[in-house]
Amino acid sequence: DERMLAEKILSLAEKSDGAGRHVGWWLFEKPVGEERKRRSGGLYITVNVLLTMFFTLLFGFVSRSVWAAFLLLLPVSELVKNLLDFILRKTVRPKLLPRLALNEGVPTEGKTVCVVSALLTNKNSGEKAAEKLRRCRILSRDCGENLAFGILADLKEAKAAEAPEDAEILSAAANAVERLNHEYGGGFYLFARNREYCEADQIYRGHERKRGAVMALAALLRGDVGELRVLAGDRKKLVGTAYILTLDSDTELLPGSARKLIGAMLHPLNHPVVENGVVISGHGIIHPRISVELRSAGATDFSRVYAGQGGIDPYGGLSGELYMDLFGRGGFAGKGILSVEALSACCAQRFPDNHILSHDALEGAYLRGGYMSDCEVTDSYPGKPLSYFRRLHRWTRGDWQNLPWLSGRGRDLSDIDRFKLFDSLRRSLVPPMTFSAVFAGFFMPMGGLATAAAAALLALLSNLFLSLAESAFQKPSDLRIRYRSVMIYGMGGSIMLTFLRLWLLPFEAWICFSALITSLWRMTVSHKKLLAWETAAQSDANPNGLWAHAVSMWFAPISGLICLLFSASVIGRTAGLLWLCAPVAAWALSLPARKKAEPDGAQRRFLTDSAAKMWAYFDKYCGEEDNFLPPDNVQEQPPVGAAHRTSPTNIGLALVSCLAAMDLGVDERLTALSHIEKMLGTVSSLGKWHGHLYNWYDTRTLRPLEPESVSTVDSGNLCASLITLKAGLREYGQEDLAALADTLARGMDFSQLYDRSRRLFYIGWEVRKDLPAGGFYDLMASEARLTSYLTIARGEADERHWRRLSRAQLGLDGYRGLASWTGTMFEYLMPELFLPLCPDSLLYESARFCLYAQHRRVRHPLPWGVSESAFFALDPALDYRYKANGCAALSLKRGQDRELVISPYSSFLALCVEPAAAVRNLRRLKKYRMECEYGFYEA
Repeated sequence: DERMLAEKILSLAEKSDGAGRHVGWWLFEKPVGEERKRRSGGLYITVNVLLTMFFTLLFGFVSRSVWAAFLLLLPVSELVKNLLDFILRKTVRPKLLPRLALNEGVPTEGKTVCVVSALLTNKNSGEKAAEKLRRCRILSRDCGENLAFGILADLKEAKAAEAPEDAEILSAAANAVERLNHEYGGGFYLFARNREYCEADQIYRGHERKRGAVMALAALLRGDVGELRVLAGDRKKLVGTAYILTLDSDTELLPGSARKLIGAMLHPLNHPVVENGVVISGHGIIHPRISVELRSAGATDFSRVYAGQGGIDPYGGLSGELYMDLFGRGGFAGKGILSVEALSACCAQRFPDNHILSHDALEGAYLRGGYMSDCEVTDSYPGKPLSYFRRLHRWTRGDWQNLPWLSGRGRDLSDIDRFKLFDSLRRSLVPPMTFSAVFAGFFMPMGGLATAAAAALLALLSNLFLSLAESAFQKPSDLRIRYRSVMIYGMGGSIMLTFLRLWLLPFEAWICFSALITSLWRMTVSHKKLLAWETAAQSDANPNGLWAHAVSMWFAPISGLICLLFSASVIGRTAGLLWLCAPVAAWALSLPARKKAEPDGAQRRFLTDSAAKMWAYFDKYCGEEDNFLPPDNVQEQPPVGAAHRTSPTNIGLALVSCLAAMDLGVDERLTALSHIEKMLGTVSSLGKWHGHLYNWYDTRTLRPLEPESVSTVDSGNLCASLITLKAGLREYGQEDLAALADTLARGMDFSQLYDRSRRLFYIGWEVRKDLPAGGFYDLMASEARLTSYLTIARGEADERHWRRLSRAQLGLDGYRGLASWTGTMFEYLMPELFLPLCPDSLLYESARFCLYAQHRRVRHPLPWGVSESAFFALDPALDYRYKANGCAALSLKRGQDRELVISPYSSFLALCVEPAAAVRNLRRLKKYRMECEYGFYEA
């Protein structure tokens, strides 16, 4: 098996000095010796300290001011560390954690339970957490039955051990989990604890919050009778569980992430070896790269600047983490996989109760956390400044409460782990000291303090200068890219972030300083509220108006007022004015970002009228003569009439057109439902290949047209239409029809059209020859993207297929977007009829780039919109020919600008991107007499 193979390769590598080190490199990389890593850690710490002291003393000597040197100590330390880390990141090669592939799913020895930590505050909390378990189950179906899922629940704090609503809340959560067990045949759990009395805070709550819950789960999995109860799920099936995959309520798994993490834990080189309660080799925890969820990153202007670019990164494997790459210690960030045995051996009795707030840092140190850069999950990001700084306050308190582990309590930890704990404290002191240096320089320019203020600002600008250095490695053309999306990145993003940090510097300084004072007071004097914490949802629910900002940020306007009134320098008064207005700026930054463009009233009426005419086509021509299937087209001139053939795409779009007619109110409900019922009945009777409809049928005889073939794209379009139809029919209470649509969709086996070696879809399949037809779909900007999305969601293609789709780009006038094969609107926007088009994503940017190129393809006042369509050339039967008309600026295929054929349906596709421009173009087409009683003509 893979484990034996890994051990054999390791043995070979240890016996070979040369080529043997690279045997099976894909499975593991020969580890650097622990002694060498220890020496590297000591050298790194020494260089940081020496450089910081050197530059601080040098400045003190030049300025002849002890106070200036003192104020600059921490800002200089930040400057030195940023610079040193920048150099190391450019010179140290990222290292990937070895892992087993687990192509057949998780084996018995890797049995894992994935738990979502949740605070149950009402009956809906359990429903939301259960729905999250469903998503985790779907996204991790490649793991098999040895991955279970559970809600690790706590009830909110109360003044008594039990509250009147507890039973109802837990019952609702248990019922939601049991429904999942009934639907999926088991594998779901609800874990909950009774509240315990906290003497210090005089309140009842779950013991030690999340840390206590995870430790209780570890004890339960080891067979110990403890505080954790199993309120839903089969407890016996938990026996033998080796790992806990822990997630927060706002964390989203990606397809394959769970399998990668479990595969890494199972690899022999990562097996944790515990000595004296500390993992000395291998990893007791492995955590993935945590990216910012796309919608969260673009929710407000604040999150756009502070969070940076959101979304998943298909090239994340090229990145690394400095502590992991240099010292083999990647820490822990709260979301990842833990070894039950290592956690119990290292952390069960080590930490004192009612003291540890930032337990992730200590768990990562004792369990020797590993960082898996090529495995990814997404997390939300605070969209409001007050929420962000409340979180910073909690994190800073947690860091300072780990202070005892820098000395006596942490004597078992490595030097680099203690340095990481120390660095968190140092980093929390940088804003207060930077603000102090700047503020002192505004009022006391004597004794080198003005120079100290300038130097502190220089340290604050260090990331900006490093971003400038980073841009030196980029191509000049990359620096001139223009975006239609609101992209805050690179040099421009660094400038905006630096400016906002300066603007909010007094508030950040106060947050960090007050967190320090609060934690020290609670640790040494009051011993209360040491575990005070609030979830992201609770933080966002706090007041967020202008007055709330003014009250919370009082330190910033007071500092600004003092500078404005008493500073003798122009810079000081300017800074004072900015700080005085800081609450207003923070409030403005917390407002929702721009809303998605929607048609106005007149545009909606125009579109509804157009839809009514389109519906007339389906209502008239989907008749008994064609077995209630939609004819491909009706030709007026030459008067050929209806084309008695149809395709899976035609059928699928006809079905959802019936649904749209009901939604828009352009047809009586019973008429549209009758069309759906008859059409589904015909589709059920059609001959199929592995559940797929053939590419073309004669609508009168219902026989497949020769040559019999199946189209991957058409099947994907039909499947998406059936899934959409199912959801719509359920809204209208038509459960029987919805079940029929679901049966047809589930019966389509896309694995027959998928090449697992290439991880790409065939263009189609020639049924008579029983061979693939044509080549492969390998572009992201393709109409087949819808098929790719659906099949990954259904588990018929793995997530690596999405990474295999080419993201090659083309440019026009400084804008860029994904390259397509023929440059048609169909390739870029057809999938977006069914898929979410998220602003600021690569697909959104490509859709905008597509429309820009389409506009540039013609000159005003000509209408735009080029896609595959019929055009003015007749075949021997006097039918119009059909081909892919596109834009050369978008296509890899040459010669796409030789002819100009405008199709109105292109404008309807553009409604999801630029609705106003699309309606204007349709009105223009109407003036060209492109509309009839059945809607717009083909082209």
